[in-house]
Amino acid sequence: MAAPNLLRGSTGIDLRGVPEGEYPLALQGDSLVVDGELQLLGYLFEGALVWVRGERRLRGSLEGRLRSTCDRCLVPFDRDVRAEVNVWLVLGQEERPLDPEESEGAALRVDAEGAVLDLAEPFRAAVLLEVPIKNLCRDDCRGLCPVCGADRNAAECGCERPRGDPRWDALGGVSFPRNEE
Repeated sequence: MAAPNLLRGSTGIDLRGVPEGEYPLALQGDSLVVDGELQLLGYLFEGALVWVRGERRLRGSLEGRLRSTCDRCLVPFDRDVRAEVNVWLVLGQEERPLDPEESEGAALRVDAEGAVLDLAEPFRAAVLLEVPIKNLCRDDCRGLCPVCGADRNAAECGCERPRGDPRWDALGGVSFPRNEE
């Protein structure tokens, strides 16, 4: 039998008839929708598939261009991303080894009959972990004007900046008694 067969144009690996062993893998793709507007473009996964009873896992690194939208100015932008992929594979009804030293990484169940491993979900999960909480096109992004909505990175709009936070205005007339003990 031969090494795992990469299914053309997909993130699937056909594992039927693969003998035990360790196999280097390289998988390229044009694009993968990660989440909503996030898209991984021109990605490359390089790693290894360990296919031995007791340790079935896939590990390696995934690189590509992440297309996303800036949280401040709403402009689409691309940035390089590199994510580590470490997935335990559980075939059919097998139990996953519970060795505490090896407990890192997610577990993915592969149907024993079909034995096709789809890497789309592990790829998505790995990339999502690399997305910052505040996704900015650049560190000094000035965002949108809160008055007219113009992109302040492109040009000044001339709007007068509001003073303070208007959400606190309702508390402006409230007075609290002083405790003079």
